[in-house]
Order: sequence, then structure tokens, then C-alpha cells
Amino acid sequence: MKGWIKGMLIGVGIVAAGFLAYAASQPGAYEVERTIEIDATGDVVRGIVTDLHTWKEWTAWTAERDPAAEWTYEGTVGAVGHGMEWDGPELGWGRLKLTAVEPGAVGYDLWFQEGGAPTEGEFTFIETDGTTTVTWRDSGDVPFVLRPMVGTIETMLTKDFDQGLAGLEELAEARQVEVDEAAEQARLKAEQEAQAAAEAEAEGAGDTEETP
Repeated sequence: MKGWIKGMLIGVGIVAAGFLAYAASQPGAYEVERTIEIDATGDVVRGIVTDLHTWKEWTAWTAERDPAAEWTYEGTVGAVGHGMEWDGPELGWGRLKLTAVEPGAVGYDLWFQEGGAPTEGEFTFIETDGTTTVTWRDSGDVPFVLRPMVGTIETMLTKDFDQGLAGLEELAEARQVEVDEAAEQARLKAEQEAQAAAEAEAEGAGDTEETP
């Protein structure tokens, strides 16, 4: 019996040593970067990204995915410090806060564990002729025991980012149509008002000429 126990302990030790050696050889951080081109201006796309109330509409972490989840918000929309927190049986707990808001980039910190260190993420926007190239990056450290799962983490996040960018594309392009239609209506209204003013001025000038 003692020999069997000793052998088992030796086996466990070998497995543990092998695991530690393998974990030590794996990356200590993950990094994901995905890009998409959206037929909308940078202002429109950035306006959606910096309004965290919209994230549950276009990201992979939607209200539809977890109907029981609850979201709370803080800070001013579109400004540094704007944040959100969510908690649900499917999505779990999480918190996100904007750390940078610039014309060409938006940065954020993201927590998936209360009291833990945040991961850092960023969106960049490059607009060319009304089309915006959006790149979404995120990176963070991984605990030593989870290092063997870095590849799995990156695969899962890549899928979520692709789904999120597709949702952002759909929402931004629909909003761009609304913006363009509103601008066209404003242009037509301004033209009509200018024409009416010109006609009124011409009519007034004609009345003055006819007065003896």
C-alpha cells in the first residue's frame, strides 16, 4: 500500500511539474485586434461607441443574450469617466469605463472581476470619403495557472469582437442614413426659406417702385 501511495505521489508530482513547465512556456497575456470598414462617418461611429447605453444593442454582450441582466450607467455620455456595469446569470459581472475620448480613438478599462485589475481596450477610427475603418483592440494579463488557455481566450474574444463590429456596422450605417436624411431636409428647408425671403424682398421692391 505504501509503495502504491508513493508511486501515486510521484506521478502527481511529475504531472504537476509538467503542467508548471508548460504554463511557464505560454504567453502571460492575451491580445486581440479586429478591423472592419463601415459606411458611416467617424463622428457617427464614435458617437455610438462612446454612448455605452448602446453597447447592449450591438456588442456580443446583448440584452437578448441575457434578458435577466441588469445594466447601470455613470458619467457623461461621450466623455472620459462615462461607465457602465452589468450583472446577469449568463453574462456574469462586468464593468467598463472610458479612459480616453479623442477624434481618432477611444480607450477604456474593462473589469470582469470585482477588485481585480482591468484589461485595456481601444477603438481607433480612420475616415476616408465617408467610410470609417474601425479597429478594436483589447489586451490583458493572464494568471499563471490560466496561461495554457491564452489561445482559447483569444479565440473566444475574436468571435465576440467580430460579432460586435458587425453589430456596430449595422447600427452605424442605419444611423448615417438618418443623419443624411435629416441634413437633406434641413438643406431643402433652408433653400425654401431663402427663396421665400427673396420673393418677399422682390415683391416689396416692386411695390415701392409703383408708389407715385
